[in-house]
Amino acid sequence: MTEQTARSDAEPREAVHRFSRWPGLLLLSLGVVLPFVSVLAAQGILYMSLPWACARQHRLPLHIPAVVSLLVIAWCGVTALGDWRRAGGSTETEHDSVLGRSRFLALMGIAAALFAALIQLVMWLPIFIIDPCMRS
Repeated sequence: MTEQTARSDAEPREAVHRFSRWPGLLLLSLGVVLPFVSVLAAQGILYMSLPWACARQHRLPLHIPAVVSLLVIAWCGVTALGDWRRAGGSTETEHDSVLGRSRFLALMGIAAALFAALIQLVMWLPIFIIDPCMRS
């Protein structure tokens, strides 16, 4: 048995062990859920901080929730990408297994991060354009 074959056999075992235990499962689940929770939290914080920003005529603090949300979303996307690569990095699976499930959840995490980042960027855009004191 060559060294590379032994290494490639050890990697799936290590990945199966990682994704069969709660830390790996938690990271896979957070990759799918946390980007959208981050967007909703940023929207709530922004909504609460609008009266303060209007009273003090400061726009800069309104950008903080969006930036923090984008950082959280980026962390979730990078973590999901790393999990996908650890689980084999392919989209094809021949049978149901821990690695097949993990690859699917990791791909869902990547898609969730991309979609949540798009939503957050679209929600951030009006902060640059609309005055916080504007009433309808």
